[in-house]
Amino acid sequence: MRRAIIPASLLLLASFVLGATVLHERVAAAAAAVQQVSVVSPVDAQGSVRVRQQGVVRTQAALPARSFSETGHFFRDGCGDNLPAGTRWVISSFAATNISDGPSGGELSLLDPGPGETLPGLQIRVPARETAQLTFPQPYVFTSPEDGLCLLAHGLPEVLMTIVGYRE
Repeated sequence: MRRAIIPASLLLLASFVLGATVLHERVAAAAAAVQQVSVVSPVDAQGSVRVRQQGVVRTQAALPARSFSETGHFFRDGCGDNLPAGTRWVISSFAATNISDGPSGGELSLLDPGPGETLPGLQIRVPARETAQLTFPQPYVFTSPEDGLCLLAHGLPEVLMTIVGYRE
């Protein structure tokens, strides 16, 4: 116990000496740099600063107009609506659960409903009896390059997919 008290006391004494001699000027200079601030106007009779409220902003938490959070084996958004080129689907997450004993997966892509062709999109591969999820801190955006395309999520029957996002 005595062995621990002596070094601790010496360390404490050395820090006092160092603070009083070497660091004294730096501490004094830093304290002198602090400036006093006084508010002179607008002040009321009690010396409190008057604050004027200019307007009130009302907010309401709401989902985007065409938002979706869908779970299923198959999902379409905008098919049959003849959406214009430039339509955007903003995806925040895409998950797939594989209920089979073998690997499987799903895909999220743009579909041309006429010929039934898809444009390459997000693919998710899922090991047997597991769930895989893609969550995007900055949303993944599909932009339709031509008129009439829609969003399609599809996979094998043993894959249950969840898609969260909105169309703008």
